[in-house]
Amino acid sequence: AEGEPVEDVIEAIEFRGSRRVPQDTLRALIFSKRGDKYSEETLNRDFMALWNTGRFDDLRIEREAGRTGWVIRFVVTER
Repeated sequence: AEGEPVEDVIEAIEFRGSRRVPQDTLRALIFSKRGDKYSEETLNRDFMALWNTGRFDDLRIEREAGRTGWVIRFVVTER
């Protein structure tokens, strides 16, 4: 199908909108890792883990098909 990745795995994880908080810090807070099987449940946990830091006014997750799997993007608005 058009727009479906080759495999149901996470190809990459990106963060957008984060200025003060380093990407490595954000990456350490979430459960999803590159190469993991794609899971809505885990992404929901990731969402809550980031949200519960209290650092963000807004947070959303986008996903798009990459070359080999899903590209997951956390788009944040800092407080």
